[in-house]
Amino acid sequence: MNPLPPGPRGLPLLGSLIDYHKGAADFLLRTRHQYGADSRIRMGPYVFTLATSPSSVYRVLVENRANYERGVLYKQFELVMGRGLLTLDDEDWKPHRRAIQPAFTRTAVASYYPFIERQAASLVERWTRAAAEGRPVELVSECLQLASAVILEASLGVRADIAGDALRRVVDESIDIMFPHGSLSEQLPEWMPTRRNRRVRQNRRRLLTFAQFILDRHDLDSDRVDVISSIRREHPDLSDSELRDELLTIYLAGHETTAMGLCWALTMLAQHPGMHARLSDEVNAATAADVPTMEELAGFEYADAFVAETLRLFPPHLGVPPRCSRRRHRVRISGAGRNERAAVAARYPPGPGGMDQSERVRSGTVPRQAEAPTRGLHPVRAGRAAMYRECHGPAGS
Repeated sequence: MNPLPPGPRGLPLLGSLIDYHKGAADFLLRTRHQYGADSRIRMGPYVFTLATSPSSVYRVLVENRANYERGVLYKQFELVMGRGLLTLDDEDWKPHRRAIQPAFTRTAVASYYPFIERQAASLVERWTRAAAEGRPVELVSECLQLASAVILEASLGVRADIAGDALRRVVDESIDIMFPHGSLSEQLPEWMPTRRNRRVRQNRRRLLTFAQFILDRHDLDSDRVDVISSIRREHPDLSDSELRDELLTIYLAGHETTAMGLCWALTMLAQHPGMHARLSDEVNAATAADVPTMEELAGFEYADAFVAETLRLFPPHLGVPPRCSRRRHRVRISGAGRNERAAVAARYPPGPGGMDQSERVRSGTVPRQAEAPTRGLHPVRAGRAAMYRECHGPAGS
């Protein structure tokens, strides 16, 4: 039996809540650097085993996943999204997963391509106009707008301009509610008439109104393969309430992480002109048109390696929310006992050669994304914890 992993002592009663509240990313990175790949953190009444090594991530999310349930900390997500793919466990989760899968097959994703192309062209037009006028663009908000529009139009069948700015404000508030800040008000029961609880209920009502707005405008007779059609066909006994929760999960969990991944990719291209040039050369050599086709995209070896390496070095999400261990085990993930939480936040150092990996991809020393071993993937791309990309299949990437 392995000894308990080391970790910061923190303060009496509070543990490391204050340090986490000051800056979650800095705190987790510092903890990993000081205490190693697997460490033990106390946050108020909860004790976490922080798993950051590839083998530990694999064990929690894949190899020993039956030992974990989402637990009480996923209630933060349930307050916003309800009971969908992200918050359901085991037998409740499986039928929802099967129902939504057809909307993310390769054929279905190919049918979304015109929507993606149109929204990307709109973004390029805005950025070209801003560059001509000498105006900077706010990268995060632009990428969020792009990802939101694509999911609304392609996956949910609603024009992005109909949703409006009001949706953006609700989404911002939803994200703020979902992720804990370490405040006392988050620990209080939902029935208490606190300012935060009133805010949570109001936000939930607005989101349900938005979800119903989508359902009311969905064409039941359409031949399109989208999320709503897929769920209604594969799981016809799903109630309207359950369907609304699933739509909110797909939208909220999908567009934010997608946008963050795109932000990191664009940042890397801006910081490495050689990579930008090589990516442009690959696109220009493959197509004579302004925009490559879906078939041409499949042959972009350098782009494939670039995206995979960006996701490896800069995961769009800080980590997978902590999962509760059903039984005590102290192998590999030391000390993750019953009712303790395993928090996953993978951190990988740059591989040899830095970001520019295409030569190693061609030589076979770095696997392409489609061939990458499960143990080498961040949790966003491994196991059922993935929120959008490979939660529904590789074609949804």
